Parts: sequence; structure tokens; C-alpha cells
Amino acid sequence: MMTAVTFEHLDKLKEGDTFSVTALKETATFKVDDIRVIDPRRFEDYGDMMIEEGKEYCTLGTCTPNGSTTHRLFVRGVRID
Repeated sequence: MMTAVTFEHLDKLKEGDTFSVTALKETATFKVDDIRVIDPRRFEDYGDMMIEEGKEYCTLGTCTPNGSTTHRLFVRGVRID
């Protein structure tokens, strides 16, 4: 059986922490402002984590608990650099 772990330590982040993403030789830094564990069948729980005009967000997501598919952990950050 093959398994994969994505964002294995995402659950260690807390509000106020920062993370960086590098793409196309540009690095953007984000400050965590929202953390949620959501049942993936409840789409209404995602609503206010969507795109907001005038804000630059990055949302990281993974299954939680690790190795399970019952819930999703989302960590959102707002760009600070």
C-alpha cells in the first residue's frame, strides 16, 4: 500500500506564525490568520475563506488527522511582504 504525507507539520502552525512560498523565483511571506478543521462534505464551512477583493491570501490544506480522509485542515495566511 502506498501512502503520502502532504504538509506533515501543518498542524503545528498557530495564528500569528508566518510561512513563505516560493514560485517563479519570487518568495511571498504570509502571516497565519485563520485555522480550521472542516468536514469535506460541508461546503458551507469554506465560505468565508474564499477570495476577498484587495487581500492576498494563501491557504494550505491537508487531510487530518494524518493519513485519514475524514476531515481537512486549512491554514490561511495573509500576505505581509
